[in-house]
Amino acid sequence: MKIKHSMKILTLSIALSTLFVGCGGGDTASAAVSVLTGTFVDAPTQGLGYKTASQSGFTDANGKFKYQAGEEVEFTLGNLSLGKGPAGTLMTPYTVSDNNDTATNIALLLQNFDANRTNTGGIDLSFLQDANLSDVNLSATPTDMETLIGNLFNDARFSAKYSGSVLLNATTVKSTMDTYLASNSIQYDKKFTEAYLAGHDFYTTDDLGPLIMRFNNDAQLYYAGDSYLDGSGTLVVGAGYDGNFTIDGSGVAAYTLDNGIITIGYGGGSVMVSTTATEITDDYIKVSQTDGTTTKTATWYLTKAAAINSIKYDKKFTQVYLDTKIFYAVYENGEKNTLVFQNNQISLGELLAVATPLPTPHDYSITSVGTIVGKYGNAYATIGEITNQVTAIAILNQTSG
Repeated sequence: MKIKHSMKILTLSIALSTLFVGCGGGDTASAAVSVLTGTFVDAPTQGLGYKTASQSGFTDANGKFKYQAGEEVEFTLGNLSLGKGPAGTLMTPYTVSDNNDTATNIALLLQNFDANRTNTGGIDLSFLQDANLSDVNLSATPTDMETLIGNLFNDARFSAKYSGSVLLNATTVKSTMDTYLASNSIQYDKKFTEAYLAGHDFYTTDDLGPLIMRFNNDAQLYYAGDSYLDGSGTLVVGAGYDGNFTIDGSGVAAYTLDNGIITIGYGGGSVMVSTTATEITDDYIKVSQTDGTTTKTATWYLTKAAAINSIKYDKKFTQVYLDTKIFYAVYENGEKNTLVFQNNQISLGELLAVATPLPTPHDYSITSVGTIVGKYGNAYATIGEITNQVTAIAILNQTSG
């Protein structure tokens, strides 16, 4: 018996419409490892002065500033100190204030003097970097602060831009700030909030199989499998949930949320799994999960499309990805094939039209690390590169003879 090894590179062109979209980007890491990046948020606020023992400057268009671990950071608007506190990845009016009234007063200033007067797209105060605000007292009551800001609108320093502007009152700005922080702070501090959980469904493709998960405000996690992938199933309404979400008795688990960490009680609470966010993007959240004995990582996708195309993020084949594609393989030696993966079988044929019947299929399986193992010549496939149009994979054929 002899073993013949040959390495082939395939370029697999996807026969369906382009499904990949740009993934959410993060900030470029500083070249100096010791210099960290934080963000000041009511909404992300541009134009605040900041100063630490080693760093100083103005917050950029995304509200970002620099600091070193263990430092205190002070923020200013013009010549007015907004307060200071231990520097971290997320700084807010609350983290630089001694009480809620002072935080509300800061929000009153930031939102009322925002260049576009709405924090939905971020707050821009860059034109106030040199402003004289020495007459502003952040220790005043929010009611008095409202009066002061109304007067500043008509002050010679600001009237050209703000005369006639409608004041955003303390109740409005506090609600706006709190709502934004509750729903968006996770992208800065990697801590889950109830508002964030309530605003998203999560999709997984891990070793438990495809799941859709929804955290409801009755402290219950509802989850259901497989049907969301091909669209054939309907998610059933579960106890206490007022929507189109289908689960059975096994698809409910109680959860708690403490300091941004989710603890889920599976099996009626017999298995407690602690879940911490480790990476946040526009398309997915990576989490670390531990039951006290074993720790694993998982990816929670924020849309069904992202879950189906998880190959784009982790370069691992999944059953649902293969089942929804037809591939055209082009080998280095010029050989061309059509590949169809369905029901754990792969059909290979000459490079033909999609409608042309393919030869008898052969069994294959997907390993836990996302590679394809096929009984057709014991072919092992791993992913080398993924683009909008093609997937390149390396095939090692091992044949005996």
